[in-house]
Amino acid sequence: MFLIIFGMDEATIRDLETILRFYEAHALRDRPPLDRAVIWDPTPLPILLQEMLQIDFWYKGEGRKHEGKALVSGFGDGRDAACLNRMGYDVFAVEINPKLVGYSKPLLQQLVNKGLVDTTKLKAVQGNFLDDSTYIANGLKFGDFDKIFAYLLPQNLTKLLEKFEKEAKQGAELFALYRVEWPSLETGLKPINTSGTLASALIPHHELLRYRKI
Repeated sequence: MFLIIFGMDEATIRDLETILRFYEAHALRDRPPLDRAVIWDPTPLPILLQEMLQIDFWYKGEGRKHEGKALVSGFGDGRDAACLNRMGYDVFAVEINPKLVGYSKPLLQQLVNKGLVDTTKLKAVQGNFLDDSTYIANGLKFGDFDKIFAYLLPQNLTKLLEKFEKEAKQGAELFALYRVEWPSLETGLKPINTSGTLASALIPHHELLRYRKI
């Protein structure tokens, strides 16, 4: 049945499940060596899968494919970037914390070795996703991205929404997990109705939100 309602094929969905089981196994064994001052709130793995399926469900209904350049803002241990890469996106992932970057890269390499991640379509760097120098240093600009995945705490999401409204190209989309009050939505961004999503049904405060630059 899911082959009808979802755009991804069965093999891709199985691979997403394999990627998330891989991260679950590592989460049970170890944690990145972070300072107490560092806040890292990884997306729960079951929720992340539901989010990916929800996006796929939307795109299937709209006749759209998973393609183009995607920014993962704050990639943590790499779980979001790995899943989006397997879905077909050309992923540029940014993480500001060097310890998380050092922790995540060996995990991503293991997924490469398993054939689950395509290194030609994934680049993970240390940097600040709000700072233009992060993109310039890699031959990019913020306006290059078709999709932005912002699984951030509300205070960081507000800052990214401001940058998205000012600098994203027309038609670009941003997906976020937390609802924030954003006064300019009616001028520069279009919030797309996402009520009753799979993710929000499982955990209420993890509501998958979708914005489009207009």
